[in-house]
Order: sequence, then C-alpha cells, then structure tokens
Amino acid sequence: MIDKEGYRANVGIVLANDQGQVLWARRVGGRDAWQFPQGGINRGESPEQALYRELEEEIGLSPESVEILAVTRGWLRYRLPKRFIRKGQKPLCIGQKQKWFLLRMLDNDDAVKLDLNAKPEFDHWQWVSYWYPLNQVISFKREVYRRAMKELAPRWGGIPNVWLERPEMLETLRHVVQEVNAAPNLAAALEIIVSRVRDAMDTEVCSVYLRDPAEERFVFRATEGLNKDQIGVASLAPGEGLVGTVAQREEPLNLENAENHPAFRFFPDLGEEAYHSFLGVPIIHQRQVLGVLVVQQAERRRFDESDEAFLVTMSAQLAAIIAHARVTGAVDADAAAGSGAPAKITGVPGAPALPSVPSVWCHRWRICMPYPRKQ
Repeated sequence: MIDKEGYRANVGIVLANDQGQVLWARRVGGRDAWQFPQGGINRGESPEQALYRELEEEIGLSPESVEILAVTRGWLRYRLPKRFIRKGQKPLCIGQKQKWFLLRMLDNDDAVKLDLNAKPEFDHWQWVSYWYPLNQVISFKREVYRRAMKELAPRWGGIPNVWLERPEMLETLRHVVQEVNAAPNLAAALEIIVSRVRDAMDTEVCSVYLRDPAEERFVFRATEGLNKDQIGVASLAPGEGLVGTVAQREEPLNLENAENHPAFRFFPDLGEEAYHSFLGVPIIHQRQVLGVLVVQQAERRRFDESDEAFLVTMSAQLAAIIAHARVTGAVDADAAAGSGAPAKITGVPGAPALPSVPSVWCHRWRICMPYPRKQ
C-alpha cells in the first residue's frame, strides 16, 4: 500500500527476550545483510494485523508466542537510495513509512521457524544486545532504527537506557566501527579497538585475548597498557585466571578488587600487577566464544552500567570482525606473522590464604548481554 507521496506503509518488529536481547535476522541472498523483521501493510489491514501476519510469514511465530509491549506513535520514514527505486513501477515507491512494534517473546527459541513461507525472507537469526543493530543495519535505514529504538526502549525495563543517558558513548562507538571497517587487517583492527576503547572508557589498560581453536587457549593478541612483547606469546586456558573465567562462564566479570577474586592469577610477564579494577566481557559469535575483551585500572572502581554496556556492545562488534577474519583465514595469517606458537604460562594464585570469596559477577549483565547466561 503506497501513499500519494510514494511511501509504502510497513511494520517493523523488535522482538525481545527476557534477557533484553533482540532477534536479529539475516536476509536470504548471501550478502550478509541483517535486519529486524519487517513487512508491508496490505490494503484493508491495520498495522497490528500486518504485524501478526508478517510475524508468522517471516519467523514462524503465532500471536500467542508474543506480547505487544509498545508501538511508535507516528510513522517513521526513510527514502530508498536511487539505485533501489524501480523506475517503471506504478505507483512509484520512493521509500517506507513504518510503525514499529516492541514485542516480548513468550515462547521457546525453538518456536522460531524461518522456512514456513514458500519464499523465506531470512536464512539465519540470533539474539543480540538491544543497541547492536544500530551499527549493523544498512546505512539508509539507520536513522529510522535509531528513532524507533530510542522511542521504544523506555517502555520496557529489561532494555538498557544507558545510551539514552550517555549518547556520546554511542557516537564513540560509531567512530570506532568506522575506523575498524577501514583497517587493512585483523591486527590493525585490534590495535584500533584497544586504543579507542581505553580512551573512551578513561582506563589505563585495554586488551584482547583470542581463542586458538587448535590449542584451545586464549592468546594475548592486542593491548594498550600491558607488555606488548607478550602479544602472540602469552595464553591462558579456559577457566585459568580472570580472563579464562570470563571465557568459561561466557559472561562479564566486573571487579573492584580483582586480586581478591578466587580465580585471580598473577602473570608477571604481562605487567598487570599495578591494576586492581577489572572488567572483562566474552566475545561471542553464534554461541561460540571467540575471545575476551578486557579493561583494567589501577584505581579501585566498580565499572558502571554504561561502561559495561559499551564494552559488551564493542565485543559484539568485534565478534563479527573476528568471525569474518576466521572465514577468510586472516586470523591464521596474523598468527603466522607473529612470534610463533603461544606459550602456556602459569599464574600464581593471588590470595591463597583467603577463604572462599563470593564471585562478584556483573549484576546488571542481563540488560545488555548479546548472549544467554549460563545457569
């Protein structure tokens, strides 16, 4: 249904689970184009009727599988780039005007079916953090996504509003992603990330550890603040030290006094003895842990919600970069250019005389995590 101005009426669907994650789907066609489910409103349909029809056609969910939490007040419009406008079409469609719905998932993940339609719209889906799509969607849709998600976010307490409170961090994230996309290789991309994240979060250390599938260890691959001579040399096993614990548990770890945590190990060659505060988040792609992103600081502090949200969102961006590098062989090439096979280093327990200390896990992780928590 196209109006007199040339805009096709459409519904957009933000489907969220109880962890504050949203369903993100890849379009059929092999171009790695991801988006929220959306579809046109037929003549005679209300936006809500179109929502339920598209929900079933595109991702196989019935009305009973979801709960409507919010809908945008007015129409949000975007114009199509000229190359996407079909010149001979009557009436001519120049863009979309959309009503956006925020839905809560009531069913199990198994209820999502992408192949119920004769011509499927999507071939893969995953849960991602709420704000992750803003930097992933095709550029001409980005402003509508931003406006829709900003309007819908306050309507459900399970979704983080930290980006609304600190919009400069979202702007920083955009700049980092632009720089990383222009990087010539994975090593350069990692250097950009550790440098920009350290500056953005006003910390003294930012490091990246990547999983070596052959050795099943997490290799020290980039840093600002620690000993760069250990890049490609130092490595940790899953569960070893705080980094290995983040990888094994697949959830963030936020510590004001890292040395008091029972998993703490001191690795003298890394030069991290001066740093007490620790925030580490796993880098996860399609339910596989690819690495760990860490920030550290000498001053004892508990990183706040906006810090956690920023680092988790950055890890989601990094996951896509690493996954692409693995497919193209760039990870292996970077490793081969390094100093050889990573050494297995042994840490010294930081507090052997202390009684068992309760794990201080990030208590707000659920509102910003792009991956499920282990029970």
